[in-house]
Formats: sequence, structure tokens, C-alpha cells
Amino acid sequence: MASQRTSSMTSLHKAGFMAAIALAILLGPGQATADDTVFRVADVSVDATANNANAARALALAEGHSLAFRRLIARIVQTGDDANVPRLSDAEVAPMVRSFEVDNEKTSSVRYLARLTFQFDRGPVRRFLRAIGTPFAETRGRQTLILPVLRTAGAYLLWDEPNLWREAWANLPETGALVPLITPLGDLQDVQDISAAQAAGGNSNRLEAIAKRYDAPELVVAIAALSRGDNGRSVVQVALNHYGEGADDQTIIQNYQSSATETVVQLIQSAAFRTAERIQDAWKARHMLRFDEENQLEAVVPLAGLAQWAQISRALREIPSIEQSQVLSLSRREARIRLRYYGDHTRLASALVRKDLRLSQEDESWVLRLAGQNEPQDQPETPKTVEQVPGSGSE
Repeated sequence: MASQRTSSMTSLHKAGFMAAIALAILLGPGQATADDTVFRVADVSVDATANNANAARALALAEGHSLAFRRLIARIVQTGDDANVPRLSDAEVAPMVRSFEVDNEKTSSVRYLARLTFQFDRGPVRRFLRAIGTPFAETRGRQTLILPVLRTAGAYLLWDEPNLWREAWANLPETGALVPLITPLGDLQDVQDISAAQAAGGNSNRLEAIAKRYDAPELVVAIAALSRGDNGRSVVQVALNHYGEGADDQTIIQNYQSSATETVVQLIQSAAFRTAERIQDAWKARHMLRFDEENQLEAVVPLAGLAQWAQISRALREIPSIEQSQVLSLSRREARIRLRYYGDHTRLASALVRKDLRLSQEDESWVLRLAGQNEPQDQPETPKTVEQVPGSGSE
């Protein structure tokens, strides 16, 4: 009787383990799915007038589709390249839209106003841009703190008022860009954290202090200097110094000159907008999807449990350059996976780091583990091959 109970318990444990494996397979990695927020375009304001309310609504929704698509293109395509993307009608955009929401709807007998939110479908958008040969990026950057320092009369200003340069950055519109740019509040704690001279001089301790308080892994000191050109027009010279992961010692300098009718305030606002655009474009250039270079590798994933496997799986699904991942085997202690991805393994490793994953080569094998996870002390048990479990493949 006792032996029967032991046998039953062993069977239950095996059944539970197999069920856990099946659940883990469902959780991922599977087919990669991009961060949905990249393809979500919110706060699209529409305002249309027609002969009647229904016609006005139809006109507004058509306009909304086109506006949202242009905003998405501006988000993932570099400045300049977006001009090569043809303007599509709402009927051509509609198949790329997974869903849309309507908010703050207002109507009259001939007018329709609303704010729309569109969720685009990654697959059709990708295929469209690949078909027309336009490079693009989908990878989200980490939150970046901008310290707008204004150089005037030989002195540096940051928290002092007025600072038109800081105001210009604070008033930039929210576009959902790939790199979230934030500006400090300018409160007493900011003043205590860092001075304008310390920011301009790159004081690492002070920069680290304010970046940590704003939970910003990346920080850019943007120094603007206002002068007059030989033609008498105002010129803003902007120097960018980037601090954080992947930053180098390079200082990027760009000059912006006013037009014949542009005021100094307008010039400074334009310079802030174009500088932010430049930061976004630099990020896109480093993370363009290289569809002409496809590779694959197999890696061992040490595990401390299925919850950790679920965490790693979710991270892998959100990396745009990973086209497909396949579970080759899975046990309580480790998984073996095959990744098919675009670009080289250096770019893959960089993308994994942003998801708190570390890819390394150990004993001639690739090992993927959570950042900070130590190598397991015990020898991993022999993995249960997933090929024995239905639905293990991912095509």
C-alpha cells in the first residue's frame, strides 16, 4: 500500500513537472513580439466639418488614420528618411491598424472633434517599410535626463531664471519617441545636486547624483551659446555631452541660425526641438534593424525556477532584433534555446543588456543569464527534451 502511494506521488510529481514545462513553453520565448508601446500612437486630435455629423466623423477618422501613421513613421524612421515614405490614404493605413480608441468625442450637426489612440500591428508595418527599402528602428531607449545649460556673458546658467534654453526643453511636445527625454524640475533639490558649472564641466559625482534621483540611466548635458553670425542673424551653438551606458568622450557640436523672420525665442525653441531630434536619430542609427544580416545561436539559460524563465522569456519577446526563439530543452535548472536574430552577436548582446540579460561565451558555449545572476554551484540535472512535449516548436 505504501509503495502504491509512493508510486502515485512520484507520478504526480512527474505530471506536475511536465505540466510546468508545458506552461513554460506557452510563456515563451516563442515568436518575438515587439514592445507594443512603440506601435501605439496616442492623443491624435481630429477636427472635421462636413454636411452632417456622420460625414464629419468619417472624415475625421480618415484624417486620424493618416496622422497617426505619419507620427509612427517619424518615431521609428530617421529624420530625412521619413520623406521617402509615401503618404498613404486612410484605406491603405487601415490594414496596419490593430485597433483604435475614441476619447473626448464632441459632435454638432456638421462638426466632429475627438482624440484618438491607434495601436498599429507590427508585422504589416515592418513589411511595408521593408518593401519600400526604408530602414527603421523599434528598440526603446532608457529614460534620458537632459540638463540644458545656457552659456551667456562667460557664465553658465542652469537653474537661474530666465533660462530660455531650459524652458524650450521643458515645453517640447510629448511624441512617444523611442528615447524618453525628461528635464529636471529646477527645485531646491536639483540646485543642491548640481550647479551649472559642474554640469558643464562633467562632474561625474554630481551628474550621477541627479541622474539617480530622476531614475535616468542616461544623461545628456546640452550646452547652448547664443551669438550673432556675420550676416547679423542670431546663432545658437549647441554642444552635447552624453553620459551613461555606451557613452563616449565625443562632444557633438551643431550650429542653428535664425531665419529672416525668426525671433531669438523661436530660434532657441527650434534648436531644442532639432537637438532632441538629433538625439533620437543617433539612437535609431545605432539600433536599425539589419534585415540583410540574419544569424542564429544556441544558448544555455541557467534557471532558479520557472518564474525566472517566464521573466527571461518576456524580455526575449520584447527585443525587436530577435525574429524567433525556440526552446530546445528545459529542466528545473536550465533551458537550451535557439535564437534567430538580425545583426551580429555584439548588437544582440547590447539589446539583451537593456533587458537586464547578459550573453557570454563560456567553455565554447553561449550562456544567457539575468544580470547579476551567479553561475550555479551545482551541476544542472539532465534536461528534459521539449521535443517530447506537443507544441514545443515556434514557427
